[in-house]
Amino acid sequence: MYKLALKEYLLDFEIASFESAKERFDMVNPSLSFDIFQLEDELKKIDAGNQSDLNNIGDLRSMLNHRTNVKLLHKYSFEDHTEIKTGSVVLINETLYVIAIEKDPFLFEGQLITGIDEKNELFQIIKGKKKGATCLQYGKLYSVKEVK
Repeated sequence: MYKLALKEYLLDFEIASFESAKERFDMVNPSLSFDIFQLEDELKKIDAGNQSDLNNIGDLRSMLNHRTNVKLLHKYSFEDHTEIKTGSVVLINETLYVIAIEKDPFLFEGQLITGIDEKNELFQIIKGKKKGATCLQYGKLYSVKEVK
């Protein structure tokens, strides 16, 4: 239940962030419209030399990132796991991580959680590990205390 609620929380955040970036883009560019599924093409068209275009790039990239995160969150299973993989919630040392999307630390149900994705270096050394495992990276010892 906890992990499914966490997934819904992350989805709601990503969708709201996408919509916010879209609103900013639409306010600055009321005459422009494009298919939201062609964001990559829109980014290629923008002239990086123009300041208003630079603002557009930020909003378009933001929309693209949030749309990608929504797709990933839908793809990952947030069921309980015994080994670390996408969709896991993991306590390593004293930090709680959700393995799904990169996200700065946030509060969820009174717990501080950090989001990391499959490309994250830490995930690369802990994937497949189980509770009690330890890993060493750059001289720092990581201890897997809990895997959900």
